[in-house]
Amino acid sequence: MHFLSTLSFMYLIQRRVLSPKTLSDTILYQFCMVRQPSPAVFRSKDLDEFLKKLEPDHKFRRWIEDMEAVLKENKFAGQLVKKKQIPLCYTECYDVNNLYRYAHPEGYRSCYTILNVEGIGVCPHILDIMSHKEYDRIFGY
Repeated sequence: MHFLSTLSFMYLIQRRVLSPKTLSDTILYQFCMVRQPSPAVFRSKDLDEFLKKLEPDHKFRRWIEDMEAVLKENKFAGQLVKKKQIPLCYTECYDVNNLYRYAHPEGYRSCYTILNVEGIGVCPHILDIMSHKEYDRIFGY
């Protein structure tokens, strides 16, 4: 998500798209909610087992490690999936109520959820890595 410029805000207020209260909420969201570091990043057991079978320099391992580094800096780096669009396989297998998608090179995708871990805090949990074709099938596109 990019930051809106002052002129963009003024334009949106003139067009009555934003009220001053909405404007302050938007600014608060952009500066407080968008970039939040995470105390830790976790992987699902399935993903961890899959990655252990791969060679240490395999591209999937590198991509997940890069993703972990990005999520460590900003747990909201992915794109939030609307609740009604969360596939059943994620709610049934992982019992998630929030889901984010993260784009990797070559069209691959990962999904992660954000959970409160007792004693640590709110942390992302990377669930999987999949091809774009598999992603489209799971999400029904």
